[in-house]
Amino acid sequence: MTGDRPGGREEGGLAGAAEPSGGPTTRDVWAARVLAMKTWTATATAAATPESVLDVLTDPAAARRWAPVDFEVDTASRLSPGDRTRVSGRLAGRDVGFDVQVHDADPRRLTLTATGPVGFDVRYDLAPVCGGTEVRASVSVRSGGGLGGRVLAHATAALLSAGALPTAVSRIAREAATC
Repeated sequence: MTGDRPGGREEGGLAGAAEPSGGPTTRDVWAARVLAMKTWTATATAAATPESVLDVLTDPAAARRWAPVDFEVDTASRLSPGDRTRVSGRLAGRDVGFDVQVHDADPRRLTLTATGPVGFDVRYDLAPVCGGTEVRASVSVRSGGGLGGRVLAHATAALLSAGALPTAVSRIAREAATC
């Protein structure tokens, strides 16, 4: 399923073919199906350099101002490639924690993964344009497993579908312009 949503572009759904089980249960059907990640994207232009945008993206104090949910990061220093940190906050009324690993953090992109009750693959691509930097964000969401993970993945999907990512990217652009 692919389409434009009010909160940005969403992609994903169930992948794989479900084969008849040949028996009275559906156990084999579920084994043949894989839940794919859903991905949302958003773009904004910041009246700032890519380096200034990267500073906003990697500064935990700044991230608390632009993020769509309140959270705490176990480090006060800027995120850099190879960093691992813990992020905690509330999602859908529940206390949650995530282990975050930063893969790339340079003036061209920031990529990271967060693992917890919900998994996230996050990518910000930064490209110089006339008058500033184009910020292209992509967030993929998957359940971390179990009923709680599925509930939180659906709550996260609802938040993103409601426009949380374009709002966050606009805040990033505004914050970077004031640096």
